[in-house]
Amino acid sequence: MTTEQLKLAKWSILFLVMLIAVAVVHLYVTVNELALSQKHIRQAFGKGIAACLFLTAGGAALRYPLSGLLAGILVCFFFALGYIVHWAGIPLNWLY
Repeated sequence: MTTEQLKLAKWSILFLVMLIAVAVVHLYVTVNELALSQKHIRQAFGKGIAACLFLTAGGAALRYPLSGLLAGILVCFFFALGYIVHWAGIPLNWLY
């Protein structure tokens, strides 16, 4: 790959990470508006953020920081979404 292609790939990954981060914030705001208990909110986002930090640190340690960041934010979103939908019992169409 040329230098320009690598630069474009890095910016594309960062843009994707920002979009997913916005989705996580949207999920958090929506769950607060639905008045889900704080216990469930802490469980959902706590597990997601813990997994996100672990994967991001692992990616940085293995010299793939952007891939680690992308995997971490994806896991954070899906952990939180899965906890809210499966354990808290909120239907998916209420969230989006």
